[in-house]
Amino acid sequence: MTHDRDFEMLYQKHRDAVYTLARRYLKSPESALDATQDVFLKVFDWRKKIAVEPNPGAYICRMAINRCIDIQRKESWMSRLPFGFDKPAETRDCAEEKDEVDFLLAPLNNDQKTAVILKEIVGMTVEETAGVCRTDVGTIKSRLSRARDKMRETLERRQRHDHGQ
Repeated sequence: MTHDRDFEMLYQKHRDAVYTLARRYLKSPESALDATQDVFLKVFDWRKKIAVEPNPGAYICRMAINRCIDIQRKESWMSRLPFGFDKPAETRDCAEEKDEVDFLLAPLNNDQKTAVILKEIVGMTVEETAGVCRTDVGTIKSRLSRARDKMRETLERRQRHDHGQ
């Protein structure tokens, strides 16, 4: 198999998961597309190594998570700049978000967010999620449980606010 074919197979198999993960991490579709492109540029450069990985999907998802965290850091840094550097509308208060999933994911820490995105949105198993996160299954189950509790609290808080309580 040629290395270009290796890349094409990796891209076809993992592009949706990478974009979905990036979209949920970054909120902005444009940022998610940029992150996805960045990840697959690296995949192309490293296709020989990735093709022989025992679980290339986990490796690629880890690359996507790392790229999203880098972009979040950059956006956070830019949001603190003075004189007229306004945040884009997509990164303003989560209560303004039209997407319910983004609203519920916003208060989670990165570990919890990653676990929820991989398990519940991308559709990985707990074991696969643990592999991507480089941790054990029990830790992933704990992160998922805490994330669900926090999302439930967020939803309840909004419902109380909406009902004027």
